[in-house]
Amino acid sequence: MTAKGIMWSAEQMLENKPNPAQVQALSHLIQPLLGGHHPAVQGAALADLLSLWIAGNIGQDPEELLAMHMTYVRELIPESRKEIEAMMKKAKKKG
Repeated sequence: MTAKGIMWSAEQMLENKPNPAQVQALSHLIQPLLGGHHPAVQGAALADLLSLWIAGNIGQDPEELLAMHMTYVRELIPESRKEIEAMMKKAKKKG
């Protein structure tokens, strides 16, 4: 699952972070597919996608990739919380 057949190390992936607009656009496409499912099912589906991504990066150390992924997750949590809080406020005003 490498982009255009290019092999990237976990270190290179961290140095060349993806465009936030691209990440958000793809995330917003996936969110409706997860919505409405039990949180355990959502988490398991995300774990399955992550395992496919790690397995698809043949030749890379899975532990390095998982650590890099968790770095991204930790960086995204504050902004995600803001986004969820804004959605909750909007829903509360409507209803």
